Amino acid sequence: MPNGLRGTLGATVSKIDSKTGRELARYRVCPPNIVADPSRTTVDLKGNCWISNRTCGTIVKIGLYEAGQAIDRNKNGFIDTSRDLNNNGVIEDSETLPWGKDECVLYEIVLIPEKEYTYIPGEPHDYADDYYHPGPRGIAVDADNNVWIGCYGSRKYYYVEGASGEIMKTVNVSPHTPYGATIDRNGILWSAGLNGMDLLRIDPTANPLKQSRIYLGHDVYGIALDYKSNLFVSGWTTRMLSKVNVSFKNGKKIWSRKKPELSGARGVTCMDNGDIWVSASHSGLVVRYSNEGTRTATLAFKNQPSGSAIDTDGKLWIFCREDSRIFRVDPKTNKIDLVKDIVGSGGHYTYSDMTGIISRTITTRVGDWVVTYDSDAADTIWKRVSWKSDEPEGTSIKASVRSSNDNKKWSRWEDVSNGGRLSSDQRGRYLQIWTTLQIKKGSKSPILYDLTITSSL
Repeated sequence: MPNGLRGTLGATVSKIDSKTGRELARYRVCPPNIVADPSRTTVDLKGNCWISNRTCGTIVKIGLYEAGQAIDRNKNGFIDTSRDLNNNGVIEDSETLPWGKDECVLYEIVLIPEKEYTYIPGEPHDYADDYYHPGPRGIAVDADNNVWIGCYGSRKYYYVEGASGEIMKTVNVSPHTPYGATIDRNGILWSAGLNGMDLLRIDPTANPLKQSRIYLGHDVYGIALDYKSNLFVSGWTTRMLSKVNVSFKNGKKIWSRKKPELSGARGVTCMDNGDIWVSASHSGLVVRYSNEGTRTATLAFKNQPSGSAIDTDGKLWIFCREDSRIFRVDPKTNKIDLVKDIVGSGGHYTYSDMTGIISRTITTRVGDWVVTYDSDAADTIWKRVSWKSDEPEGTSIKASVRSSNDNKKWSRWEDVSNGGRLSSDQRGRYLQIWTTLQIKKGSKSPILYDLTITSSL
């Protein structure tokens, strides 16, 4: 979740425990003398956060510490990163590491035309100082855990490898001006184009890559997918809401409707039952609609609600541009059941897939199983991991391992093949195995029947 320009701790992003609302960590996203203007965020299939910095023209990847998504760059045997050291549920300035020193902040990708490059945070390079150009705004994770990033001013999309941060492809989408992005279950990238009143459809599987547009006749601002192949689009100053079915060949507009209550409509969020929530900054309302656009509930806020997101418990989180607090809503009652002040944050301007729920349940369907095995012997040499499974067409099971002698300091994650030999790095009393079961096509799930570890013992 990004923190605003008025924050006392500079340009940062916060990690929140959705069960309790406690702030678990806060990360800087640029040097202290740079205006970043962080906004859109998304969470990838490994739990890592990607955040766009609109004014300085960069994207930053932040690894999930709890899942070992970090790099021990100073080789001290520990991961130096932001944490709640005094356990008060608030990240203070002393608990936020300087730019370039936090080992969970993995990559910084510059998207300035002709200067595109992936850096280790802290490495010197040029930054933009322009709110609109290149202006990275659209951001979405695909089924391969790679990231599409759209830039408003330069009118380009970049395809970035999730593991390394390497820019693999650049796509010119002019005259489209990317303002938000999402990826449907068929791998189609949908992009909101604010100024052009258009919805851009990109088919990355086509060769050459195929683009088409749907003109909605109103501002195209926030977008969100539901579980019925529908895409909902907010209309910003036009007070419009549109429904587009993405299962048609090039997408089909089902309806566009005037909604007087949606003045300054930004973020759109869909629930698993098909209901949608829209945040309207100017009217100060967050409105719930049925899948056919009938209003069923209204919540009022004083400080420009900008976006919302659904967590794994099905609860709605609401964020406001001019309010350091965040709000959790129980959809069963349509009432706020938790308020948390992110002290010093200065508000939160965001309306993308902040929790990663869309990428994990619509773009693709993913489940993880992590197990830690104790050999009871230090410096055990781990040789191989093998498993028996049923993997229908369009599904997969993948595994990664890491080792430790004390269950605290771990080797880096190593991807393994079924029955393949492990590297010499996997030596320690403990071996942790992270298995990922994924459905890319169809409805059948892969099944992991058993998993076997072989060691020098």
